[in-house]
Amino acid sequence: MVIPAYAGVLSALGLLVADLNHAHVRSFCASLGEVDLARLNAILAEMKGQAEEALAREEVPPQRWAFQMAADLRYHGQGYELTVPLPRWPLGEEDREALARAFHAAHRERYGFAVPEEPGELVALRLTAWGHTEKPELPELPRGGDLQAALLEVRPAFSPGGCQRCSVYRREKLFAGAEFSGPH
Repeated sequence: MVIPAYAGVLSALGLLVADLNHAHVRSFCASLGEVDLARLNAILAEMKGQAEEALAREEVPPQRWAFQMAADLRYHGQGYELTVPLPRWPLGEEDREALARAFHAAHRERYGFAVPEEPGELVALRLTAWGHTEKPELPELPRGGDLQAALLEVRPAFSPGGCQRCSVYRREKLFAGAEFSGPH
């Protein structure tokens, strides 16, 4: 067993340094070739405003905000869709074709075929917002060292195969890249 010097995301430290994340999804059904881009942009602006309000309530400074917008697309009549990032926002007329190409490429990659003559159907809009938190600077372990200096004791350990000898090391004396065998 190895006990990490700093616990991961499921610890108090992990909770404190994890970035904040908000996911917003809105149904929006329309053919990609005919979708009203002004209406689509207005809905995305509303979603972005809601995300900004949430990040502001959490006291994340605006310079630490990040957003990603995407659309769930499918071919007409399909029962499944693919999430494709928007090329930019707000969307202009030239982005309609870029989004269609990205959808066809994603469909080809995932399912092995695409139907470029079909424009695709928009099913939902997605916005993910992140509030990047300040990360503490954790000390780095030195490389190389004396493994014997970290050895605390050798004691019996019980396992399904019976009792085995097990080396116990002081975590704070181990160095980066230290390697040793398990029970013997």
